[in-house]
Amino acid sequence: MEQLRSAARRAVDWLCEPGEPVTVLTSGANGRVPDGAALNAAAYGLSYRGQLGAGGPRGPELVPQTPGLLVASYLLDGHPAHGIEISSQQTFMNEPDFDANFILVCGGGSARRRDGAPGYIDERAVPHDDALAGLIANADAAALGTADVDLADELLDDLARPLAVAARLVARWKHPVSGRVDSYEAPFGVANILARWWTHA
Repeated sequence: MEQLRSAARRAVDWLCEPGEPVTVLTSGANGRVPDGAALNAAAYGLSYRGQLGAGGPRGPELVPQTPGLLVASYLLDGHPAHGIEISSQQTFMNEPDFDANFILVCGGGSARRRDGAPGYIDERAVPHDDALAGLIANADAAALGTADVDLADELLDDLARPLAVAARLVARWKHPVSGRVDSYEAPFGVANILARWWTHA
C-alpha cells in the first residue's frame, strides 16, 4: 500500500501544481459538501480527522458514507477544494455550480474480486475493473459518462458514479483529452485504479 500511496500523492501534487482549487467527486449521500467540512473517519475505525479545503473557517463535522472523501482530504493536505458526493439517485448535475477544470475523483473499484474481499466474490468483478481501467487509460469520456453504474453498485464499486459525473464534465472541455493509468492494483480484493487526464490546450 505504501507504493500506491506514494503514487497517489505524486498524482495529486501534479493536479495541484497550478494552484487552482480542486473539485472533489466521491460517492455518498450528502450532495455538495460544506466548504471546510471537518471529516471524521471514526466510522472506519480510524482516528483520522481531516478538513476539506484550507484557508477558511472549519465547517460542520461530516462522517462520509464512503471513504473517498477522507482519502481526498488526506491527499490534498489542505489544498483549496470543494466537494460533491454523488448519490445513487444522482448520476449527473446538468448545471454544476462549481469549477470543473481541476477534478479529483476518489473511490474504489469493485470490492468482490476474491475470497476475503469486503464483498462475496463475484465473477463479474475483474472484467468490470479491467474494462473500467481501459476506458480510463483511453480517456473515453463518452463511454465512462454512460457506464453501467447499477452493475458497479452490485460489485461494491464506489468509483463508477463519481467518475461518470467527471467524464460528463470533461466532455464539455474544448480541447482533446489524453489519459494514462499510473497504477492498477487490487490489494485485499479491492480494485485501485490511479490515473491522470489532461487536455491539449
